[in-house]
Amino acid sequence: MIRKGANLGRRPKARTKITIKPFKVKPTLPANYFDESWNKLRTAVASIYGNSGAGGSSLEELYSLVDNLCSYKHAAELHTKLMAELESIHVRMGAELAARARELDGPRLLSAMDGVYTQAAEHLLLVRQVFLVLDRSYVIATPRLTSLWASGLALIRKHVLAAHPALLSGVVGALVDGITAERSGHAVDSEIVVRLVQMLVALQLYEDHVEAKFVDATAAFYAQEGGVKLAQLGLPSYLAHVQARITEESERLTRYGTVALSGERVLALVDEHLIRANVEVVLEQGGLSELLNASMHEPLATLYGLLGRVSALPALCTAIRGYVESTGTAIVSDPAKDKGMVDALIELHTRVLAVVEGPFQNNPDIGYALKDAFEKFINVRQNRPAELIAKYMDKLLKSSAGKGSDEDVLLGKLDAGLALFRFVSGKDVFEAFYKKDLAKRLLLGKSASADAEKAMVARLRDECGSTFANKLEGMMKDIELSRELNASWSEGGSAASVAMFAHVLTMGFWPTYPEHTVLLPPDMAGHVDDFEAFYKTKHSGRKLKWQHSLATVSLGAVFPSAGKRCWPSRSSRPLSCCCSTTATRCLLPTSRRRPNWTTRNWCERCSHCVQASPRPASCSRAPRASLSAATTSSPSTPPLPTRCSRSRSTRSRSARPRPRPRRPRPASSRTASTSSTQPLSAS
Repeated sequence: MIRKGANLGRRPKARTKITIKPFKVKPTLPANYFDESWNKLRTAVASIYGNSGAGGSSLEELYSLVDNLCSYKHAAELHTKLMAELESIHVRMGAELAARARELDGPRLLSAMDGVYTQAAEHLLLVRQVFLVLDRSYVIATPRLTSLWASGLALIRKHVLAAHPALLSGVVGALVDGITAERSGHAVDSEIVVRLVQMLVALQLYEDHVEAKFVDATAAFYAQEGGVKLAQLGLPSYLAHVQARITEESERLTRYGTVALSGERVLALVDEHLIRANVEVVLEQGGLSELLNASMHEPLATLYGLLGRVSALPALCTAIRGYVESTGTAIVSDPAKDKGMVDALIELHTRVLAVVEGPFQNNPDIGYALKDAFEKFINVRQNRPAELIAKYMDKLLKSSAGKGSDEDVLLGKLDAGLALFRFVSGKDVFEAFYKKDLAKRLLLGKSASADAEKAMVARLRDECGSTFANKLEGMMKDIELSRELNASWSEGGSAASVAMFAHVLTMGFWPTYPEHTVLLPPDMAGHVDDFEAFYKTKHSGRKLKWQHSLATVSLGAVFPSAGKRCWPSRSSRPLSCCCSTTATRCLLPTSRRRPNWTTRNWCERCSHCVQASPRPASCSRAPRASLSAATTSSPSTPPLPTRCSRSRSTRSRSARPRPRPRRPRPASSRTASTSSTQPLSAS
């Protein structure tokens, strides 16, 4: 739809261009404009430094004057006049402060200097705001000119401090004294000290006039403190004090802003006088020993860190080695301490190892020093420590010591014993004793836990090799097979009237035992023959070799008192006689015909029955019994006596004597030891 009156076919009018033409006459400033403007600016600068405001003019008006002067190319002249005015102001400022400083002591001088510098810095910032256009246009564009702020600081350095050496020296001396007083714990306005140090750094006077005096005062202070504090404080407190001093100096340098300038030198002085100078006292005169004996982990960690700062960790390694050697040698070399030697060595190793792994951060050099020290002192007595470690493990694995205890605790104690075993050079001695003790535990049923025995064998496989571990596993397998064999023999009824148990052992696995020719009584010989016949039916081609020396006999008997009291309170109390070998059982039929024989008579009789006679011992607490029976007891584990009410009985069980450790001889034959229960032929 076309609106009425629309102009159709006409071209739109072209836009009119606006042209800006320059003035026909160039604008100029009045002839006296610069002088009038500078007078206002100079008055404002003087008023600012005189704490009288801006001289009656606003900051905006002053800013405009500077802008106009810079725009009309009066910037250079303005900058020259401004710097001359500021220089005259700072000259007067320095003279006034120097005159006042003659009457001020240290703290008040620092306060006056701080006040002057703080006001001068504030005034300089305000002047820079007024002349900001000059600073950002002319000064930046002109080479060899510095900013108004840097120029103002240079004027303070030149006319306030450098022009008055006595004033500068007094400020620096009071400042160093204030820092020393702060270190000594006296009350000091630390904020003023911090501001003045920062002032000297900003004025570039610190390195030339302050640093040397500051470092010398630091050296003198810590040289004196290092020789006194260690005597006044105990070693743990002294170590904490040194660590606190290092932290304190680091924080002080950070507050002063002088970490890059003096930080390394100041902290090196602290390390030198408080740590390095006392290393010998701390490590060699009993200080380290006290910390280790008391297991003071926190002071030890501090000591480790401090010695690391002065590269004294090799001295710490030497001290640790000396401590462990002296302590361990005192334990090992004293035969009177053999009973508790292993426990004491485990306690020493556990305590020192906890220090190495904790405070000493598993330092490999210290760990090697610990290992070297243990290897040195634990082999002082050659084979004795190895034997005692084997006995220690035997005690733990016996049912009397380990039964009912937590298995993890038991294995932990065994691991502690193995840790000592690794330092022993005579590992073959340990193997011989451990094998002998394991045999005794297996034959007598004294093991606390089969799982613990197997776990120990697995550990010994890693330490002693598979050959030794295979023999131990073979011994344990023999015991299991013997149980199955005796169960089968009992079920067959071949020995229904006799309770007898025989262990069938492989000679290649078990220790070597001395051979004895024993003349068994007919009743005992019959039981042995029955079992041997049963075994041949199960295993043809094998030969059984009976080791009667492994058997023990417990004899329970009631002796008449014969009119005399055998016990302090009851004369009719039954007596018990312990027979530890099968040889003693062989003498019992003869005892009825020789009631008055002495121990010597029984020894002579025993020499006819046994080629290698065991050591005799008389029956305990029965010196005048009507039946005098000579008995023998094992020196290692004497059997417990049993009692019967009317008849005497014997019970033999497999046991182990205490032979000298020797290497087993390989053999293809089998060794059998018996355990039987049967009544005596006569009472």
